[in-house]
Amino acid sequence: MKFFLFTLLILFTFQQQTDYITFPISKTTNPTPIIKHTIINQENKENEKNTTGNLFIIQNPINHFHFLPPNGGCPGMVRTTETAKTNNCTLATNAGFFDMVTGECLGNFISNGEIIQHLSFKRSNFGLTKDGNYLFGYLQDQDVLDLGFNDLVSGSVWLVRNGKSYVEESVKIEQPSSNFVTEKAPRVAIGHDKSGFLMILAVNGLESDDYGLDLYQFADLSISLGFVNALNLDGGGSETAWFQNKIWNTCSDLCTSKDIQFHCPNTQIRCQRAVTTITCVK
Repeated sequence: MKFFLFTLLILFTFQQQTDYITFPISKTTNPTPIIKHTIINQENKENEKNTTGNLFIIQNPINHFHFLPPNGGCPGMVRTTETAKTNNCTLATNAGFFDMVTGECLGNFISNGEIIQHLSFKRSNFGLTKDGNYLFGYLQDQDVLDLGFNDLVSGSVWLVRNGKSYVEESVKIEQPSSNFVTEKAPRVAIGHDKSGFLMILAVNGLESDDYGLDLYQFADLSISLGFVNALNLDGGGSETAWFQNKIWNTCSDLCTSKDIQFHCPNTQIRCQRAVTTITCVK
């Protein structure tokens, strides 16, 4: 009886930890990616500065979108624009979280069908499957192997689920630090709209000036812009939004003398941060 109860407990725990949803990817086809770029500039009642950023909507992500490792692979840290240029990306942003000391990619990561790593990690995930679906949620190791992903990355906090904020529920599952959730900061999200178009949102900010959005605000903004499901990717100083050979966000990391070649044109003394994985549309 004890063994039976223990087995049930194991099965229940597994079921609780595996929780994901899918949504059909747009079947729009075109030899080149169809990308709509919108500059965000909205009044923020909690801050004298407006909420600003960039929204990218990709109508035909199949065969045009991938998560890519840094040049040289994981571990490794490279600027988003460097990896983007090497891979001829038209649009690129930073993507997954990473260890800023070792350069290790954190969580699950699949790039263009190649499983780079699959780790049991209490983080939400976003992926595109080979049968033409987006997938959001919490996965076991075996799920990563069995669900047939073309691309997959782990984020931190499932922002929007079926058109509603899922921050509160996701925070209870993932248990990030309270500061991570409530800090006003640059943010990056990936998800889709009701048409199955891929959406990437990058919001500007600067933690030292208490400027940007917390995750609750970020989820609300995402919903207002049409996200049906959205995952929070790495933000803060990692945020880089690069489109048609131009950086569009306001970087927040201070520049050093050796970093000056990675200076962001929208700010005076700020530079790109070296990151690991990126989003790439080409």
